[in-house]
Amino acid sequence: MKILRGILILVLPLILLAPVASLAIAAPPVTGGDATITLLNPLPTDLAVGQSYTVNILVESNEAFTSATAQNAVQFPAYVADSRDSASHTTSAVLHVTLTGRRSTAELPGGSTSATLYVGVRHQGGQLNVTPFSYTVAVH
Repeated sequence: MKILRGILILVLPLILLAPVASLAIAAPPVTGGDATITLLNPLPTDLAVGQSYTVNILVESNEAFTSATAQNAVQFPAYVADSRDSASHTTSAVLHVTLTGRRSTAELPGGSTSATLYVGVRHQGGQLNVTPFSYTVAVH
């Protein structure tokens, strides 16, 4: 019973996230509220163990935003390490999130892990817009 439960814990999220996960080779700009968010380079699909890759995100707004933050969320964080970045009180910023392969995903179903890069922009008055970029990455 514990083995079945363990398998379901690993496989069910992959099945549920499969339609959402995409390989973002060139993501179009996403507009949320008054902010436009553009990935300046593609999200990674493959990393070697120990390899780092920096994703650059352009955040632009017609009015100054209070803060903008980019942070990654990985389904299995033991396989990919990440950083976060933020900027405040400006109308334009380039945020940088560095992803590093920790250990091989070969043992995972499908040989990869799902992840989502979230970019949040907060404007004066508290309006918060969050834009997700979902992707799948394999670590070799």
